[in-house]
Amino acid sequence: MDAQRQRFETSVMPHVGAAYNLARWIVRDANDAQDVLQESLLRALRFFGGFRGQDARPWLLAIVRNASEGLQICQLGIDLRAGDEVLTTDQDYPRMLNTW
Repeated sequence: MDAQRQRFETSVMPHVGAAYNLARWIVRDANDAQDVLQESLLRALRFFGGFRGQDARPWLLAIVRNASEGLQICQLGIDLRAGDEVLTTDQDYPRMLNTW
């Protein structure tokens, strides 16, 4: 096992339970929370070389929060590619209000 992977396992992996709990609280669905956790761990592993902090917990939880928000945006069908404007149809508006 290389040094970076070993450092990842000792720094990040102890916080997987807290990361799942946060994802579960945000997305309100166990299956979606597992998807968010998997995506978050992949992102954390990919960008771990740039992590310079002492405590990986807040860093991992920030990744989980961002991945959870990304999942919710995808589920609402919001197209953010057009720029700063959020494009939705009038039919989506009441459904979006119910999720807030």
